[in-house]
Amino acid sequence: MALKLSGRDLAQWLERSASAFRQILPDRPDQLLIDPDFPSYNFDAIDGLGWEIDLAQPARHKANGTLAAPDARRISDIRHYGRKVAPDDSFILVTNSYRQSETGLFAGLTTGREVALDDGTRARDVLRRYVTHCRRVEPPAASGFRFRPAQGRSAIFETAPDAGRDLSAIAGFRPEDLGLSPEGFCASAFIFKHHFIHIAQGLASVAPAFYLPLERLARASASPTRSGPEGSSRNDPVWVAVQPLTLSTTNR
Repeated sequence: MALKLSGRDLAQWLERSASAFRQILPDRPDQLLIDPDFPSYNFDAIDGLGWEIDLAQPARHKANGTLAAPDARRISDIRHYGRKVAPDDSFILVTNSYRQSETGLFAGLTTGREVALDDGTRARDVLRRYVTHCRRVEPPAASGFRFRPAQGRSAIFETAPDAGRDLSAIAGFRPEDLGLSPEGFCASAFIFKHHFIHIAQGLASVAPAFYLPLERLARASASPTRSGPEGSSRNDPVWVAVQPLTLSTTNR
């Protein structure tokens, strides 16, 4: 399924997803990065985009999609393959029918939205055909989000116990191994005074995320003449795809 959205809509989509993170306050130790009350399946990243999240701001939305802090804006500097996204830019977002539900976190963005593609094909069948055709899947690491630097702030990220062996893979994040939490998860502290670029890619090496560039397949299925981001003009809709990104294995 694919929905027609604007750059403004994408910002609101990412704002809802950013509710997965707690507000990180200054000079307060042992703050959990992930809100345990936020369903992990509601955290979306969008392939091809890069953006910044300001965790000094409170979450704008509650987990059910209602406004929690109307004046809060965590998301800024959204770019599509390096190009600044304007509010009126046109995009076609590849997602699934679950995200089009009239209830839940994303309902305010998807209810009544123009559907650009819906041929009834199940997502698992699309994935099966794609993997069968490509045989080897190597997701690009060109997109991701970063946290805005903030002096005097740190947070704890919990993940699988075995992840402690791989912290060297994200040494640039300056993680501190805190050992196992009482629940048995590996706890690591991150200090927010550094500029963490592409943190989605970095954390994926600790809590692996798997996604496919589905927008390419959907774009080809809908119209072979459509161009990708390199050939699109400012006025042409650009195809992007939602990635379900696993930020924590706790899934509480």
